[in-house]
Amino acid sequence: MKNIILLLVGLAIGISVTVFTAFKEKPKYQDSTAKYIHINILESVVQGGAGRSRCIITFPDGKSEEFDLENYYSMVGVNFGNIKQNDAKIALRLNLFAKEGYRIVSQSSGGSGIYTTRIIMMKP
Repeated sequence: MKNIILLLVGLAIGISVTVFTAFKEKPKYQDSTAKYIHINILESVVQGGAGRSRCIITFPDGKSEEFDLENYYSMVGVNFGNIKQNDAKIALRLNLFAKEGYRIVSQSSGGSGIYTTRIIMMKP
């Protein structure tokens, strides 16, 4: 009789542990094979068009790609055409990375004189 009770208690404990761990939320991004892309966007807000704007993308293998962006300002003030071109170039890259399975996991921005946006994308 004692053996049957011990067997039933052990079985109940085993089933309980299995049920509780099966529904436990797994941590996000625990996969060590995840790949990251770092995008650093530097946009000049120096008046008169004297600044330089650029986008630097660092890929999972450490290689990087760099391309020029237009300055926010021209000699006559804010150049909305330049802003539109910059937005289109950046959106194109983000969409290409999204099609490859990357998702934005972090974004930060700020600055004065040079406006900096940093985007980190991850692919599990």
